Amino acid sequence: SGLSTMAVAACRKLLVWAPEGRASAQEALEEPWFGAVSRLAGQATRHLSPDSNLSSLQIFAKSSCLRQVVVRAVARELTEEQVRDLRTSFLHMDADRDGILSADDLATCTTSPSSRHHAAGLASNKALAAARLAELQAIVEAVSGVPSARGLAFSDFLAALLPQHVAVRGEQLAAAFDRLDAYREGCIGANALHAAIAARVGGGGALLTPSLLTGALTELGALRPGAGGAAVDLPAFVRLA
Repeated sequence: SGLSTMAVAACRKLLVWAPEGRASAQEALEEPWFGAVSRLAGQATRHLSPDSNLSSLQIFAKSSCLRQVVVRAVARELTEEQVRDLRTSFLHMDADRDGILSADDLATCTTSPSSRHHAAGLASNKALAAARLAELQAIVEAVSGVPSARGLAFSDFLAALLPQHVAVRGEQLAAAFDRLDAYREGCIGANALHAAIAARVGGGGALLTPSLLTGALTELGALRPGAGGAAVDLPAFVRLA
């Protein structure tokens, strides 16, 4: 199942039907597994600083819809071991521990000690502070692909940072390609993207939203105007990833 024995033991105690037999919140926090998760949340990996992560989010937000589709499809194939450092960094940046990275979280965690004086200036200047939050909210919406999104889920964060921080195996790239190539045409074109829109391929790993897939369709059409538009074969898919 991929779950550790500590995780299974903790979940069993929390899933008891009768309230009197179910672990209390305090008892749950005393479970070794929850302790391990808490330690993860307090550890920032050396190569994944909040500021560098924000830069990666900005780069991903500006990338084409087609590339975002490819990277999100690849992210679905990764193992927990491959994403462990990124999950740790995500937990570290999630200041309010609500499971998403909001604009407020990004504003908080990307304020380094050396810029505290500047941050204090922003706080005293409501216009500048609002402008910064608006800029961060725009990044959140661009990365998630959802207008007015409250924040980034881990799947969004993973997709944005994957190109710089995860060594993807060849078989995972092939599996991601095959998953999108619904009609086994040997390429990702209009038919594959229409099928993905209908099936919502990618849910559970890194969500491919209809708006993102539609954007990719538009980009393929612009690359080769006419019936069917352009298509991405496996070598091109790998380059995009």
